[in-house]
Amino acid sequence: MLEPTRPSVLDPVSRAIERTGRILFRPFQIEKWFVLGFCAWLAHLGEGGSGGGNLGNRLRGDRIEDDLDTAWDWLREHLVLILILASIAFVVGLVVLWIQSRGKFLFLESVARNRAAVAEPWRRFAALGDSLFSLRLLLSLIGLGVVLVLGSFLLRDLRNALGDHGFGSEEMLLLVLWGLALSPLVLAAALVGLILEDLVVPIMWLRGVGVLEASKEALAFVSANLWIFVLYVLFKILLAIAIGLITCVSVCVTCCIVALPYLGVVILLPLYVFRRCYSIEFLAQFGPQYAGLAEPAEPP
Repeated sequence: MLEPTRPSVLDPVSRAIERTGRILFRPFQIEKWFVLGFCAWLAHLGEGGSGGGNLGNRLRGDRIEDDLDTAWDWLREHLVLILILASIAFVVGLVVLWIQSRGKFLFLESVARNRAAVAEPWRRFAALGDSLFSLRLLLSLIGLGVVLVLGSFLLRDLRNALGDHGFGSEEMLLLVLWGLALSPLVLAAALVGLILEDLVVPIMWLRGVGVLEASKEALAFVSANLWIFVLYVLFKILLAIAIGLITCVSVCVTCCIVALPYLGVVILLPLYVFRRCYSIEFLAQFGPQYAGLAEPAEPP
């Protein structure tokens, strides 16, 4: 039985590694990998980085103001097309968010119970997935509104600052100030996402409750264990950096095969399973109310 006292951010690492090895390699079953990989792919559908564009040749002097005028004219001329594409993107985003919300519970169930299944858990977690989807949709809409409002202010200030002298030190300072002003919002959004992923979803899975009740318990947990949770967040950042480096190396070694949808998740499945195992092993050490997250003595 797990000792509920003196929780740590380091002790769950060894347990997560052991649990990952037990799930994936003892015994090794290729069909299990593909099913678990599918659950992990659903849970992280739509996530991941994207390549950046080449902006170096567009940051020269007063060309920026001309580019802004050209872009604004193009937007007005193609407003109908933009609205249609935006509507399609919004609907696709809704579908992805809905699938991903239910996939969170499929992957958690697979890791917590060491079982590879899709159809039965997909039906069983319908209510929990929809509850999580509703909150994530609300947060996404709020975030989108904030981005649109602040983005319009940024473009207005940048356009006014450009004037007739083009892009210079004053405009660069303006961008830096805007970046500093927006950084707390970015950090807050990342923190909310971490709490949802690592606390709210496991609590919903354990209790069978809706997202609001689970969120209240998650916030109470953070308030009661603030300092250890801060250490947990910092350690998660280190883990994210390490996993990101491993992923980059894997992309190069496999000639970008790892970057393919689904197949890349299957190849990197130990990383996905370890990350999920670490979060639930961290929570499982906080007393018997979270003991249901501990690894079963005899996996089915």
